[in-house]
Amino acid sequence: MLALKNDILSGRFGAPIRLGILHGYRRGADYYRRNDWAGRIAVNGREVWDSPFSNASAHNFQMMAFLLGNALHTACGITGVQAELYRGNPLVENFDIAALRFSTDCGAELMYFTAHPIEPDELGPRGILEFEKGTITLGPEHPSFRAKMRDGTCVDYARIDPGPPLQKLVDALNAVRNGTAPVCGVEADLPHITAVCMVQQQPVLPVRDSLRISYALKGTPYVRIDGIEALFEQCLTKWALPMELGKGLA
Repeated sequence: MLALKNDILSGRFGAPIRLGILHGYRRGADYYRRNDWAGRIAVNGREVWDSPFSNASAHNFQMMAFLLGNALHTACGITGVQAELYRGNPLVENFDIAALRFSTDCGAELMYFTAHPIEPDELGPRGILEFEKGTITLGPEHPSFRAKMRDGTCVDYARIDPGPPLQKLVDALNAVRNGTAPVCGVEADLPHITAVCMVQQQPVLPVRDSLRISYALKGTPYVRIDGIEALFEQCLTKWALPMELGKGLA
């Protein structure tokens, strides 16, 4: 990750054009019943805004914003959003499906697709990161950034040794000890908080009944939305929201 960001900062890829990622985790009744705030908008008068975008599947959106920050410890700013938010599981008060397009202060477009009512245990992550001089792809194996430059040369970041499991913690402690900001600290997370606030102001639509499939897995009730995996793949490939393809879920 740091090698890729340093290459972006150095200008190796040129200006960012658009970045898109799809990523989701399957979640069932046990997940939503484990506490009093999962999937909730507010609890006891306090805003919670729990959703796949703000919680379980937040990380790959944070990663996109982080990669576009103008310094190693910052992320790009989020300036606007177009959102399609859906409630697929009736246990959920907030949305559990999101198709999102963001504008940023660096001029690039960010698209993010995430959901909990999916058939596989995990959807993705899969991403396409387009820059002036090349395109970076993200695959589901970790880590798996691979870039193809416009001149045909390739860069495989998956071959870089990420270090021991606690390397990120050690780097953060060393940064604080040296009086500098740690990578992926507060400055890198603030744009995601801004994005969550923007998204939460958008309407949430119930998924139409014909797409909702209820089932049980190891005794736990689940809901899945028929065809959502293929739909999000198509959305990512075409850089479009579902309604723009005439395939809204409501």
